[in-house]
Amino acid sequence: MFCPVHCVACEIDAASLLCDSCSEQILSQVCIKCKNFLEDGFCRRCASEMNMTGFRVLAPYSVIKPWIYSHKLNLNHKPELMDARRFHAIFDTIERSINKPFSVEIVPSENCNSWIENILPNFMYKRIGSSTLKRIEDQLAQKYLNREERSRRRRGLFKVRQDISIRTDAIVLIDDVMSTGATLECCISLLLGLGYKEVYVVVFAYQDRLYKEKYGH
Repeated sequence: MFCPVHCVACEIDAASLLCDSCSEQILSQVCIKCKNFLEDGFCRRCASEMNMTGFRVLAPYSVIKPWIYSHKLNLNHKPELMDARRFHAIFDTIERSINKPFSVEIVPSENCNSWIENILPNFMYKRIGSSTLKRIEDQLAQKYLNREERSRRRRGLFKVRQDISIRTDAIVLIDDVMSTGATLECCISLLLGLGYKEVYVVVFAYQDRLYKEKYGH
């Protein structure tokens, strides 16, 4: 699972998790979540549903699940998602589309260190400052909750750290997987309340059927 010798999307022989042809699809101008055409690198339709300024999802969860797990579990061998130049091109498009000073915030993980920091291109990594958000302790992990429970608890998942001041008017919020959107909704609300005027969201994978398959909801 973690050492693929073929593309997980089309199953042809490939040196990375996605072959050149399938990784090109991630660079397409269509939103993976709603299939709407992207505008300036972001999906405005999905963004409007959650009070974001812009939204971008990189791949279906089923396609890059092995890659995410290999990084989360800190395995010695981490299969590459795609050619590094293509991966960097995605974030370069995001940076150019915002076209103004912005900060980067990674959705707080259950442990202290986020694997996402380790794989971001340097021009995105350098925009990460002191973490603005903090996960509220003693919370049951989202993965154990169904859609209704996630929605009900979405306002109490995170809080703003004390003595935090914003450095820019815009911020890019990055998460690994989106299913119901409850986590992102809570984070977006807190960031807007803190004073950010624009919140852009980038997630690595979108899982539409995760809880429907697991819980029957």
